[in-house]
Amino acid sequence: MKFSLIICGYNEEENLDLCIQSCLDLDYPKDEYEIIYVDNNSKDNSINIAKKYPIKVLIEEKQGLSEARNYGIQNSKGEILVFLDADLKLDKDYLKYHEETFKDEIVGAGGGKVLPLIRTWISDYLGVSLFEGYPRFITKKFVRTYPGCNLTIRKKVLENIGFFKEGLISATDVTRFAEDKEICERIGRAGYKILYNPKPIVYHKNTFLFNKLIQIWIKGAKGRINLIHLDKKDFFTVMFKYNVSLFLLLVLIFFMVINYSIGILLVLLCCIFIFIICVKIFKETGLFLQSFFIKPWMDVLSLIIINISVISNRVKKW
Repeated sequence: MKFSLIICGYNEEENLDLCIQSCLDLDYPKDEYEIIYVDNNSKDNSINIAKKYPIKVLIEEKQGLSEARNYGIQNSKGEILVFLDADLKLDKDYLKYHEETFKDEIVGAGGGKVLPLIRTWISDYLGVSLFEGYPRFITKKFVRTYPGCNLTIRKKVLENIGFFKEGLISATDVTRFAEDKEICERIGRAGYKILYNPKPIVYHKNTFLFNKLIQIWIKGAKGRINLIHLDKKDFFTVMFKYNVSLFLLLVLIFFMVINYSIGILLVLLCCIFIFIICVKIFKETGLFLQSFFIKPWMDVLSLIIINISVISNRVKKW
Protein backbone atom coordinates (compact mmCIF):
# COMPACT_ATOMS: atom_id res chain seq x y z
CA MET A 1 0.00 0.00 0.00
CA LYS A 2 1.37 3.41 -1.01
CA PHE A 3 -0.21 5.87 1.45
CA SER A 4 -1.70 5.91 4.96
CA LEU A 5 -3.70 9.04 5.81
CA ILE A 6 -3.53 9.47 9.59
CA ILE A 7 -6.05 11.93 11.04
CA CYS A 8 -5.70 12.70 14.75
CA GLY A 9 -8.46 14.47 16.60
CA TYR A 10 -9.74 15.67 19.94
CA ASN A 11 -13.35 16.97 20.07
CA GLU A 12 -13.56 17.41 16.29
CA GLU A 13 -17.25 16.62 15.70
CA GLU A 14 -17.71 19.89 13.77
CA ASN A 15 -14.92 19.09 11.33
CA LEU A 16 -14.65 15.32 10.86
CA ASP A 17 -17.33 14.84 8.20
CA LEU A 18 -15.70 17.25 5.76
CA CYS A 19 -12.19 15.93 6.42
CA ILE A 20 -12.98 12.21 6.15
CA GLN A 21 -15.26 12.65 3.12
CA SER A 22 -12.54 14.60 1.27
CA CYS A 23 -10.13 11.71 1.99
CA LEU A 24 -12.63 9.18 0.63
CA ASP A 25 -13.24 11.30 -2.48
CA LEU A 26 -9.59 11.43 -3.56
CA ASP A 27 -8.90 10.68 -7.21
CA TYR A 28 -6.53 7.82 -6.42
CA PRO A 29 -6.81 4.00 -6.49
CA LYS A 30 -8.71 2.99 -3.36
CA ASP A 31 -6.54 -0.07 -2.77
CA GLU A 32 -3.42 2.12 -2.70
CA TYR A 33 -4.32 4.16 0.39
CA GLU A 34 -5.99 3.76 3.76
CA ILE A 35 -7.61 6.26 6.12
CA ILE A 36 -6.95 6.04 9.84
CA TYR A 37 -8.68 8.20 12.44
CA VAL A 38 -7.03 8.26 15.88
CA ASP A 39 -9.24 9.75 18.56
CA ASN A 40 -7.45 11.20 21.57
CA ASN A 41 -10.17 10.73 24.24
CA SER A 42 -12.74 13.11 22.76
CA LYS A 43 -15.61 14.19 24.99
CA ASP A 44 -17.95 14.90 22.08
CA ASN A 45 -19.42 12.74 19.29
CA SER A 46 -16.20 12.44 17.25
CA ILE A 47 -15.89 8.65 17.59
CA ASN A 48 -19.44 7.96 16.43
CA ILE A 49 -19.03 10.27 13.46
CA ALA A 50 -15.80 8.55 12.40
CA LYS A 51 -17.37 5.09 12.71
CA LYS A 52 -19.97 6.01 10.07
CA TYR A 53 -17.27 5.79 7.42
CA PRO A 54 -15.35 2.82 5.94
CA ILE A 55 -12.11 3.75 7.66
CA LYS A 56 -9.96 2.43 10.50
CA VAL A 57 -10.95 4.08 13.82
CA LEU A 58 -8.60 3.90 16.80
CA ILE A 59 -8.53 5.36 20.31
CA GLU A 60 -5.28 6.49 21.93
CA GLU A 61 -5.82 6.85 25.67
CA LYS A 62 -2.45 8.51 26.27
CA GLN A 63 -3.19 12.21 25.92
CA GLY A 64 -1.17 14.11 23.36
CA LEU A 65 -0.91 14.74 19.64
CA SER A 66 2.43 12.94 19.29
CA GLU A 67 1.01 10.00 21.21
CA ALA A 68 -2.00 9.81 18.85
CA ARG A 69 0.18 10.10 15.74
CA ASN A 70 2.51 7.37 16.98
CA TYR A 71 -0.42 5.03 17.58
CA GLY A 72 -1.54 5.69 14.03
CA ILE A 73 1.95 4.89 12.75
CA GLN A 74 1.97 1.58 14.61
CA ASN A 75 -1.31 0.59 12.96
CA SER A 76 -0.52 1.80 9.45
CA LYS A 77 0.26 -0.20 6.29
CA GLY A 78 1.38 2.52 3.89
CA GLU A 79 4.90 3.24 2.66
CA ILE A 80 4.24 6.98 3.00
CA LEU A 81 2.40 8.38 6.02
CA VAL A 82 0.30 11.54 5.67
CA PHE A 83 -0.40 13.28 9.00
CA LEU A 84 -3.51 15.43 8.85
CA ASP A 85 -5.38 17.70 11.23
CA ALA A 86 -9.09 16.94 11.44
CA ASP A 87 -10.14 20.47 10.46
CA LEU A 88 -9.07 20.41 6.84
CA LYS A 89 -10.23 19.36 3.40
CA LEU A 90 -8.01 17.68 0.80
CA ASP A 91 -7.95 18.58 -2.88
CA LYS A 92 -9.09 15.56 -4.92
CA ASP A 93 -5.68 15.22 -6.63
CA TYR A 94 -3.74 15.47 -3.38
CA LEU A 95 -2.19 11.98 -3.42
CA LYS A 96 -1.49 11.98 -7.17
CA TYR A 97 0.64 15.08 -6.75
CA HIS A 98 2.31 13.73 -3.62
CA GLU A 99 3.70 10.90 -5.72
CA GLU A 100 5.80 13.62 -7.39
CA THR A 101 7.01 14.81 -4.00
CA PHE A 102 8.56 11.44 -3.20
CA LYS A 103 10.07 10.50 -6.57
CA ASP A 104 13.59 11.08 -5.26
CA GLU A 105 14.68 8.70 -2.49
CA ILE A 106 16.60 11.52 -0.78
CA VAL A 107 13.22 13.10 0.06
CA GLY A 108 12.27 11.73 3.46
CA ALA A 109 9.37 14.09 4.15
CA GLY A 110 7.27 16.67 2.40
CA GLY A 111 4.17 18.77 2.36
CA GLY A 112 1.94 20.75 0.05
CA LYS A 113 0.28 24.13 -0.12
CA VAL A 114 -1.99 24.97 2.83
CA LEU A 115 -4.80 27.36 1.88
CA PRO A 116 -7.44 28.77 4.27
CA LEU A 117 -10.79 27.01 4.42
CA ILE A 118 -12.26 30.22 5.86
CA ARG A 119 -10.68 33.30 4.32
CA THR A 120 -10.19 36.51 6.33
CA TRP A 121 -7.29 38.96 6.52
CA ILE A 122 -5.97 36.91 9.45
CA SER A 123 -6.03 33.59 7.58
CA ASP A 124 -4.49 35.36 4.56
CA TYR A 125 -1.70 36.68 6.80
CA LEU A 126 -0.88 33.13 7.90
CA GLY A 127 0.57 32.53 4.45
CA VAL A 128 3.38 34.99 5.21
CA SER A 129 3.50 34.97 9.02
CA LEU A 130 6.83 34.74 10.80
CA PHE A 131 5.60 32.11 13.29
CA GLU A 132 2.16 30.77 12.35
CA GLY A 133 3.07 30.42 8.70
CA TYR A 134 1.17 27.95 6.53
CA PRO A 135 3.23 27.18 3.39
CA ARG A 136 1.89 28.90 0.28
CA PHE A 137 5.04 29.10 -1.78
CA ILE A 138 4.73 29.29 -5.58
CA THR A 139 7.36 26.74 -6.54
CA LYS A 140 8.95 23.58 -5.14
CA LYS A 141 11.64 24.16 -2.55
CA PHE A 142 13.50 22.28 0.14
CA VAL A 143 12.57 23.43 3.65
CA ARG A 144 14.03 22.75 7.08
CA THR A 145 10.68 22.21 8.78
CA TYR A 146 7.03 21.81 7.89
CA PRO A 147 3.85 22.18 9.99
CA GLY A 148 2.41 18.96 11.39
CA CYS A 149 -1.12 19.72 10.16
CA ASN A 150 -0.11 18.43 6.71
CA LEU A 151 3.24 16.67 7.17
CA THR A 152 4.03 13.59 5.07
CA ILE A 153 6.90 11.22 5.96
CA ARG A 154 8.23 7.96 4.53
CA LYS A 155 7.55 5.16 7.01
CA LYS A 156 11.07 3.77 6.62
CA VAL A 157 12.43 7.16 7.70
CA LEU A 158 10.45 6.98 10.93
CA GLU A 159 11.63 3.42 11.48
CA ASN A 160 15.15 4.78 11.14
CA ILE A 161 14.98 7.98 13.24
CA GLY A 162 12.15 7.09 15.63
CA PHE A 163 8.58 8.32 15.96
CA PHE A 164 7.22 11.67 17.20
CA LYS A 165 8.63 12.74 20.55
CA GLU A 166 5.97 12.26 23.21
CA GLY A 167 5.27 14.32 26.33
CA LEU A 168 5.58 17.68 24.56
CA ILE A 169 1.94 18.61 24.17
CA SER A 170 -1.51 17.51 25.24
CA ALA A 171 -4.88 17.78 23.55
CA THR A 172 -6.39 19.64 26.50
CA ASP A 173 -3.57 22.15 26.90
CA VAL A 174 -2.29 22.60 23.36
CA THR A 175 1.23 23.86 22.86
CA ARG A 176 2.84 24.39 19.50
CA PHE A 177 6.17 24.52 17.73
CA ALA A 178 7.65 21.44 19.32
CA GLU A 179 6.78 18.01 17.96
CA ASP A 180 6.79 18.88 14.24
CA LYS A 181 9.98 20.95 14.40
CA GLU A 182 11.69 18.34 16.56
CA ILE A 183 10.99 15.48 14.15
CA CYS A 184 11.89 17.57 11.09
CA GLU A 185 15.22 18.32 12.70
CA ARG A 186 15.89 14.58 13.14
CA ILE A 187 14.88 13.92 9.53
CA GLY A 188 17.42 16.48 8.36
CA ARG A 189 20.17 15.13 10.62
CA ALA A 190 19.60 11.65 9.19
CA GLY A 191 20.52 12.97 5.74
CA TYR A 192 17.03 13.25 4.23
CA LYS A 193 15.49 16.29 2.52
CA ILE A 194 12.09 17.84 3.26
CA LEU A 195 10.43 18.95 0.02
CA TYR A 196 7.63 21.47 -0.32
CA ASN A 197 5.49 20.81 -3.39
CA PRO A 198 2.81 23.43 -4.21
CA LYS A 199 0.57 21.00 -6.12
CA PRO A 200 -0.84 18.80 -3.28
CA ILE A 201 -3.28 21.25 -1.69
CA VAL A 202 -5.23 21.15 1.57
CA TYR A 203 -7.76 23.72 2.75
CA HIS A 204 -7.22 24.19 6.45
CA LYS A 205 -9.63 25.70 8.97
CA ASN A 206 -6.76 27.57 10.52
CA THR A 207 -7.08 30.66 12.66
CA PHE A 208 -9.23 33.32 11.02
CA LEU A 209 -10.02 35.62 13.98
CA PHE A 210 -7.61 38.14 15.53
CA ASN A 211 -8.32 37.20 19.16
CA LYS A 212 -7.79 33.50 18.37
CA LEU A 213 -4.43 34.30 16.79
CA ILE A 214 -3.36 36.12 19.96
CA GLN A 215 -4.37 33.07 22.01
CA ILE A 216 -2.34 30.80 19.72
CA TRP A 217 0.74 33.01 20.09
CA ILE A 218 0.39 32.76 23.87
CA LYS A 219 -0.12 28.97 23.79
CA GLY A 220 2.72 28.67 21.31
CA ALA A 221 5.09 30.05 23.95
CA LYS A 222 4.81 26.73 25.79
CA GLY A 223 6.02 24.97 22.67
CA ARG A 224 8.93 27.38 22.50
CA ILE A 225 9.77 26.51 26.11
CA ASN A 226 9.74 22.82 25.15
CA LEU A 227 12.26 23.47 22.38
CA ILE A 228 14.45 25.47 24.76
CA HIS A 229 14.39 22.58 27.26
CA LEU A 230 15.31 20.20 24.42
CA ASP A 231 18.35 22.48 23.90
CA LYS A 232 17.58 23.09 20.23
CA LYS A 233 20.00 25.42 18.43
CA ASP A 234 17.79 26.75 15.63
CA PHE A 235 17.58 30.52 15.19
CA PHE A 236 14.17 31.13 16.76
CA THR A 237 14.73 28.84 19.76
CA VAL A 238 17.98 30.65 20.59
CA MET A 239 16.31 34.01 20.00
CA PHE A 240 13.52 33.26 22.48
CA LYS A 241 15.86 31.59 24.95
CA TYR A 242 17.75 34.85 25.34
CA ASN A 243 14.78 37.12 24.50
CA VAL A 244 16.83 38.82 21.81
CA SER A 245 13.99 40.68 20.07
CA LEU A 246 12.65 42.06 23.36
CA PHE A 247 16.16 43.20 24.27
CA LEU A 248 16.51 44.98 20.91
CA LEU A 249 13.19 46.74 21.49
CA LEU A 250 14.42 48.00 24.86
CA VAL A 251 17.64 49.19 23.20
CA LEU A 252 15.60 51.14 20.64
CA ILE A 253 13.51 52.76 23.36
CA PHE A 254 16.64 53.58 25.36
CA PHE A 255 18.33 55.39 22.47
CA MET A 256 15.13 57.19 21.48
CA VAL A 257 15.17 58.69 24.98
CA ILE A 258 18.93 59.21 25.42
CA ASN A 259 20.02 60.05 21.87
CA TYR A 260 17.21 60.70 19.41
CA SER A 261 19.46 60.68 16.31
CA ILE A 262 20.92 57.25 17.09
CA GLY A 263 17.45 56.00 17.96
CA ILE A 264 16.06 57.12 14.58
CA LEU A 265 19.02 55.50 12.78
CA LEU A 266 18.41 52.18 14.57
CA VAL A 267 14.69 52.32 13.75
CA LEU A 268 15.57 52.98 10.10
CA LEU A 269 17.92 49.97 10.03
CA CYS A 270 15.19 47.78 11.54
CA CYS A 271 12.71 48.99 8.89
CA ILE A 272 15.19 48.15 6.11
CA PHE A 273 15.71 44.67 7.59
CA ILE A 274 11.94 44.09 7.80
CA PHE A 275 11.50 45.33 4.21
CA ILE A 276 14.11 42.86 2.94
CA ILE A 277 12.26 40.00 4.67
CA CYS A 278 8.97 41.18 3.14
CA VAL A 279 10.52 41.25 -0.35
CA LYS A 280 11.82 37.69 0.13
CA ILE A 281 8.42 36.41 1.25
CA PHE A 282 6.66 38.18 -1.64
CA LYS A 283 9.00 36.55 -4.15
CA GLU A 284 8.27 33.13 -2.64
CA THR A 285 4.49 33.48 -2.29
CA GLY A 286 3.33 36.20 -4.69
CA LEU A 287 1.13 37.58 -1.86
CA PHE A 288 1.69 41.34 -2.24
CA LEU A 289 -0.80 42.86 0.21
CA GLN A 290 -0.08 40.29 2.91
CA SER A 291 3.71 40.57 2.52
CA PHE A 292 4.09 44.35 2.53
CA PHE A 293 1.10 45.77 4.40
CA ILE A 294 0.01 43.15 6.94
CA LYS A 295 3.12 41.13 7.73
CA PRO A 296 5.41 43.91 9.13
CA TRP A 297 3.26 45.12 12.01
CA MET A 298 1.70 41.71 12.73
CA ASP A 299 5.14 40.08 12.96
CA VAL A 300 6.36 42.77 15.36
CA LEU A 301 3.24 42.30 17.49
CA SER A 302 3.77 38.52 17.52
CA LEU A 303 7.39 38.94 18.63
CA ILE A 304 6.37 41.09 21.58
CA ILE A 305 3.50 38.83 22.70
CA ILE A 306 5.44 35.55 22.30
CA ASN A 307 8.51 36.94 24.09
CA ILE A 308 6.43 38.11 27.04
CA SER A 309 4.59 34.76 27.11
CA VAL A 310 7.88 32.80 27.03
CA ILE A 311 9.19 34.83 29.96
CA SER A 312 5.91 34.34 31.84
CA ASN A 313 5.98 30.55 31.30
CA ARG A 314 9.59 30.31 32.40
CA VAL A 315 8.82 32.25 35.57
CA LYS A 316 5.88 29.90 36.32
CA LYS A 317 8.15 26.86 35.90
CA TRP A 318 10.63 28.37 38.36
